[in-house]
Amino acid sequence: MNATTFKVEAEITGFAYPRSFQYVGNGMAAVTDGSLDGSVKWVDLSTNTITSSTSVGLGPEGMCVYGDRLYVCNSGGWDIDNRVSVIDISSQSVLTSVQVGDRPVEIQADANGMLWVLCSGETQYDENWTQIIGHTPAALAQINSVDNSVSTYDVGILGDHPLHMAKDEVNLKIYISNTTLLSFDMQTSIITDFLTQASQGVSVNPATQEVWVCGETNYASPSVVKVYSSSGTYVKEVTAGIAAWKVEFN
Repeated sequence: MNATTFKVEAEITGFAYPRSFQYVGNGMAAVTDGSLDGSVKWVDLSTNTITSSTSVGLGPEGMCVYGDRLYVCNSGGWDIDNRVSVIDISSQSVLTSVQVGDRPVEIQADANGMLWVLCSGETQYDENWTQIIGHTPAALAQINSVDNSVSTYDVGILGDHPLHMAKDEVNLKIYISNTTLLSFDMQTSIITDFLTQASQGVSVNPATQEVWVCGETNYASPSVVKVYSSSGTYVKEVTAGIAAWKVEFN
């Protein structure tokens, strides 16, 4: 899409189950693809075509770039996975896989070379897939980009399965959408409630550090997105489309 006119300029085909898009530099992008055995498809943006594919884990979702590497969350899709694939961008080859919590869905890098991974945890069903019989905990995992060592912090209570987060690099906070909107302090590793209300998604304006909170959705009515200062003061609200969960800033 043209970012100014919102007119369609091209269509990229050849995906089975495309999920997330990440620009990786030099006119190339990566797209996670697959609901079970997954891959990263490499896209030449000058021709809008897939040029190659790299196999990763099950149900690949969110990605981020740090240095010369692409980090890919393997969420498990219709199965279960708990790994982040680390890919060398220049060779498009997997260097290693880092084990984190169950169902990693989103990942972001900070300025100090730490990767922050939101793991939503597994909902466990009986053999007929008709009853929930248990859960594994949701977690925020920290991967050190130097040695791939991992520290893990519990998120919410057992049975919570958050899917979205946002990072405030200035105030060193990570916000997590859950039954409340959580705030993780990157210096103290303490999690507190930023808001007591539940949210569908959260984003941070990198210029103002304002927190944009997408409210819960019934998948039928327009979403309400509320804006708060970094200290939690209400600023304003806007109406968006159905099931809004993310805001982009330019």
